[in-house]
Formats: sequence, C-alpha cells, structure tokens
Amino acid sequence: MAASLTIGLVGYGKMGKAIEAMAEKQGLAVGKIITSNENQGGEAIRSLKQSDVDILLDFTNPAAVVDNIQAAAEAKINMVIGTTGWYDKLETVRSIVDQYKIGLFYASNFSIGMNIMYRLVQEAVRLANGFPEYDTFVHEMHHNQKKDSPSGSAYTLANIILNESTRKKHILTDKQSGLIDPETLHVSSTRAGSIVGTHIAGFDSDFDSIEIKHSAKNRVGFVQGALRAAQWVNGRTGLYTMDDFLRA
Repeated sequence: MAASLTIGLVGYGKMGKAIEAMAEKQGLAVGKIITSNENQGGEAIRSLKQSDVDILLDFTNPAAVVDNIQAAAEAKINMVIGTTGWYDKLETVRSIVDQYKIGLFYASNFSIGMNIMYRLVQEAVRLANGFPEYDTFVHEMHHNQKKDSPSGSAYTLANIILNESTRKKHILTDKQSGLIDPETLHVSSTRAGSIVGTHIAGFDSDFDSIEIKHSAKNRVGFVQGALRAAQWVNGRTGLYTMDDFLRA
C-alpha cells in the first residue's frame, strides 16, 4: 500500500472506524472524516480541496450516494463506494464520472474471498444448467444492525445466477405464499446477533444438495479490499468494479 496515499472517510460507522484503524496500522494518512450528519447533500465533501485527501471511501447509505459522488466529482476527488442499494442510479453515476473525469470504484463486497465465491457460483450455475433436477437458491445472514435486506452481496449473487441460468428469470425476496414459480429465484435473509456476514448459494435436488458458502470471520477482509481498491483507483479515471481490479 502506498504510504503517500491520504484517504478521507465518508461515514463513520463500523466500516469507517475499521478502515481508519487498518489505515493507521498500514501507515496511511486519514486526512478527513466526514460524518453523515455534517454532509447533507454532499456539502462537506464539496468543500474539500484536492490537497486535503487523495481519495474518499464512502460507507454511508443509499440515499446519500449520488449526492456524495456529485460533490466529490465537483471537487475532482476519486471515490471508493462500499454502500449498496443505489445501483438503480448507476447510469446517473456513470454520467457524472464521465462528465467530471474522476475515478470511481464500487463493489457490493470488497472481500477477495467473496469475489472468488461469485466466480465459483457463476461456473456452478453454468454446469447446473444441464441438469434440471437442481433448483437454485440464495440465503444470507447478517447482524441485527444491518439496515438493508437482502444484502448487496446477495443481490450480486442473485444477478449472477439470473444472468447464467436458463431456468431462473425472477428474484423473490419477500415471503412466499403458496407454491413458488420454478422460474423464481428465492433470496432469503436472516438478521440476528453479531453475524459479520454469511452468504450461501445452493443447488438442491431430490438426491443431494450442493452449497457454496462464504462466511466472514471479521471485517478485516472487507477493509483490506477497500484499501486495496483505494490504492488501485487512485490516479485513474472511469467507473470500475472488483472485476476490473481482479483482472488487472
């Protein structure tokens, strides 16, 4: 990790504090911490100078993301976005990135292990397409303080399955009443205790069951991934994801 990189944190919840602690251990400077309360409409970001920070890491909430990106773009500061739930605004964000020529890296999950799981699931779905006896599902579990449900990573898994499957066409995240449509992929969630994050993609048949599972032991994997993403996108322009990072 480049010691000269100065990061700014947008949002100071669990992930923000974990990133701050890890950055300090790695000799990185945390030049600015912006809480959600002081950043209405991106106001605090917009007041930053390029000399204040090299890059911003945003772990806030979906409603604030586009305003934060717009403000960072106007300040000509690159961003890493770990917030999920805003992907319906992706084309708006792409337009901002292109217009202001900043670099923006977003991911539903920065864990290298989770991104390996995405690729395993992609290949598993391709193989299962030839065997209609296997029915696919997604289940995720998180701590009881997590605001969104299902998680962004669960949606990523679901979209991978829909893109690769010849049988699944729709996602269901609500309670199912009655028989489920065979073309529907059921994505279910559990919120309890202090579970860091567990994701399961399952393939069930009458005679056996296959599960591809990722369980985070702590937030270190997410934090390391976010800091690596910050180093990687620093100095770049354009819109990037973990796919771009892993291929580089």
